[in-house]
Amino acid sequence: MLSKSKIKLAGLRLEQEEIRRRIQDAIDDQYKRFGRLAERAGLFEVNINDDRLEQALRELAGRFRAEGAATVPAGTSVADVTTATGSREKGKGRHVTSGAEG
Repeated sequence: MLSKSKIKLAGLRLEQEEIRRRIQDAIDDQYKRFGRLAERAGLFEVNINDDRLEQALRELAGRFRAEGAATVPAGTSVADVTTATGSREKGKGRHVTSGAEG
């Protein structure tokens, strides 16, 4: 027979896995959202290397921050969030900001 503490631990592990899944779902939703927006904005037709595009997006994010848009803490990335939850390898994510979908 399992002790109460082992049963509680098993329940907490199940909750932790559910939280990891929900975080990953939210991240996937953001990737899809930004992909749709990039397509609508015409970025799919623009021939630009990743470094230049990333720099332009960083500048855009800076403009929104300057206007007071809500953001996640500076330096936080999807890689940081998902590594903390064990759902993705560090360095594989992208920087994200929070805010209302428009």
